[in-house]
Amino acid sequence: MINPKLLKPKIMEELSGGFKENNPKGVQVQGFMDLAAYKRFLAVVAKVKFKKSEVRDMHSFFEAQSPALKFFSSREFLSFAAAVAGKKIAKAECSVRIFLSGCYTLMHDKAAAAKGMEFYFDLTPGWNNEAGGAIVYITAAGEKLAIPPSPNTLIIAKAGRSYVKYVNHLAGEEGRLVVYGRLS
Repeated sequence: MINPKLLKPKIMEELSGGFKENNPKGVQVQGFMDLAAYKRFLAVVAKVKFKKSEVRDMHSFFEAQSPALKFFSSREFLSFAAAVAGKKIAKAECSVRIFLSGCYTLMHDKAAAAKGMEFYFDLTPGWNNEAGGAIVYITAAGEKLAIPPSPNTLIIAKAGRSYVKYVNHLAGEEGRLVVYGRLS
């Protein structure tokens, strides 16, 4: 499922180097899945039933499980993530999340203390960036690094330094769709 172009030794070396050098530690990979696999993945995810998940001082979004998420526990994905991060990774826990108008995640003590890695796999086909919903990382200097939605893009980063910006009324009925996961 991973785009074969990304698995070339030179590209893997660049991704791993970027991960280590970036602040915060992480990397953004565009065109993560090959196009046919990405379309199959979207078709399976389109059938999920979302349930609201809300803890007001931490997050508000809709969440679901899907058979398609098994890919993120596969040897293929875990090996890729381990090579990029330069760390042993044994498992992934993830869910599909949709952020509609009024949805968000917040930085909080529990998240900031999190160990390990996290990932976002963006499934949002088109998005008005003025509607919010960007994934925001906090650098070591306290600066904000906003990553706008981009379909078929994977972000792997150190856990505990991110949040999803509040999705405002400009989103209308559109949703910001991502797979969010933790790697350990």
